[in-house]
Amino acid sequence: MTLISFIKKIYTRFGIDKTKFNDYIIANKNSKLKQEILSYYLNKQLSEEEKIAINFLKKNSLSIYPYEFIKNYRPSDITVFKDISTNLHYVNHNNKKLFFPKEMAESEIKRYYSESLKEQDINSPHRYIVNGFQVNKDDIVLDVGSAEGIFALDIIYLAKHVYIFESDEKWIDPLKATFDPWKNKVTIVNQYVSDIDNDNNLTLDTYCKNFITKINFIKIDVEGNESRVISGAKKTLELNEKIIVTICTYHKQSDFMDFMNIFQNIKYSVKSSDGFMIFYFDLMFGQPYFRRGLLRAIKSSKPEFIKTL
Repeated sequence: MTLISFIKKIYTRFGIDKTKFNDYIIANKNSKLKQEILSYYLNKQLSEEEKIAINFLKKNSLSIYPYEFIKNYRPSDITVFKDISTNLHYVNHNNKKLFFPKEMAESEIKRYYSESLKEQDINSPHRYIVNGFQVNKDDIVLDVGSAEGIFALDIIYLAKHVYIFESDEKWIDPLKATFDPWKNKVTIVNQYVSDIDNDNNLTLDTYCKNFITKINFIKIDVEGNESRVISGAKKTLELNEKIIVTICTYHKQSDFMDFMNIFQNIKYSVKSSDGFMIFYFDLMFGQPYFRRGLLRAIKSSKPEFIKTL
């Protein structure tokens, strides 16, 4: 009998919460993975960015974001409120109400929102908006894969109109509640954005051709299906005179290089977000472990936008 099997038997016998056992398994697995990562980089010539991440790992537990800023966000610091009119829970996000699905418990909301704040910290490799790649006044914005809508909420006062694409039905009512004060400048599309058009899927090329004449900013975060979104947006990306695109590249190991080649081939300048993510939730996760969080692309010939990898 393995140690894990023995511990599981003891937990079951004495009725200990399964969650605690799962936490033990995760902690044990992450500790092993952390050592694998440190061993891999032990004798390598490291860049300054890699040194920062490795030094954090040496002193801390494994984290998707191997940086000190994550310590600023704790679920216990978050207050969850209940809105009587919608019967939905919400948090105050920069003096705006950010709503969550009915099925999410308060503890889940606290954890979820805490992770969202880490994700968009000014030092995070997952932050969508930075200088040079931001939403400007009166921009038309596409938020592809919005989930709770925190990105759209952060730029709602700047944008002329925001098109929110979210395929998960559980987020639709919360999104409607969150953006009710700005419903005249927000369109919520409850469909899966992909490379085909049918009853359940749509392409950005088709949607933009039918409903949008001008686009300034596109954010794409669709849990590993970013390549299909790009495939379905070729005309949109090529025909518009200037679009800023920020797209997640950490879901798969090859995403950053694949997307960089695609955008450079259509005359976009590209830049990675600073720092790295350790996305160990990927079933194919492995060497070299560190992944770029985002690729930012813009139709510009300015050389300062291009980052040497």
